[in-house]
Amino acid sequence: MNIDSAINKLLFDHDCVIVPGLGGFVASPRASMHNKIHHKFIPPARVIAFNVFLKQNDGLLANHISSVEKIPFSEALGFLEKYVERCFLEMAAGRRFTIAEVGQLYYDAEKNIQFEPDDSTLHSFDSFGLTPIRAIPVNNNEREENVLLSPLRQSVSPKEKRKTQRKISGRKMMNAMLIAGITLWASFNLYIISPKQFNLGNLNPFERSSPRAYSPRSAVTLTPENMSPPVSTIQPYKNEIFNPAAAPEENSVEASGNYFVVAGVFKIPSNAEKFLAKLKADGYENSGAIERENKPAMIFVSRHRQKEDALQSRQTLKEKGIDAWVYAGKN
Repeated sequence: MNIDSAINKLLFDHDCVIVPGLGGFVASPRASMHNKIHHKFIPPARVIAFNVFLKQNDGLLANHISSVEKIPFSEALGFLEKYVERCFLEMAAGRRFTIAEVGQLYYDAEKNIQFEPDDSTLHSFDSFGLTPIRAIPVNNNEREENVLLSPLRQSVSPKEKRKTQRKISGRKMMNAMLIAGITLWASFNLYIISPKQFNLGNLNPFERSSPRAYSPRSAVTLTPENMSPPVSTIQPYKNEIFNPAAAPEENSVEASGNYFVVAGVFKIPSNAEKFLAKLKADGYENSGAIERENKPAMIFVSRHRQKEDALQSRQTLKEKGIDAWVYAGKN
């Protein structure tokens, strides 16, 4: 019993053919098409799709098999059950179950039934005998060209090539002269502004300059030989006006001592200098800087011999809105 042939034949006359227990094959019309890329006219047809939810037996396929094979309806249902069982076994084994002139059924990665239709069959009596026709556009040019390929670029004469090369070389020369002029102007102006620090090597744009290591102009270095670290010699900015009313009332502020009231830590020397200058401008004359090896510089407001005095000074700064902490130097 050829059930594939029965399904294929019924799809010409019916929009849906249900295989009980498997699913339904649904045919929908498709209009004629024009493939502009391959220059083909495709005749109208009926597209076959598969619906896994149409499993209820409507009797169409079983009655057709019973009338063609001259067998009882119940025997035709038995043939269909064996057909469906063979289909599931093929798909469970990882193979595709082919229905001749209809399509192929298979399982996807998630064990869902997928259907791939056979495009060679039209399943429409109106399109019987029609095949795709290729119509190549008429080319009026004398030379034969492949319509699928883009036209070749026109060849350039040697005279035009030489003109183009002259233009390019002239632009390169102008750019080189412009760069040389800018370089000379920049070198001349840099030498006038800062002749002592001027270096022609700095004008090389292709040379990478390594960042300078942090080295403050004047800082305190704590060493075992130095029992009390010296005060930084960083000077505040000139023309700073000292306001006596803004000067803090410091108790036990001394020029030496191992307890420092630190108000800031800076990696960049310029920021440290600005902050120190601001402190001195605000009246903290005993402020200074401490340099630690491979560490940021610390700016202190005052230094004391006794820790209690340093804590009291920190509290006074806190009441004025200045955050600070006590740093104990080496004894």
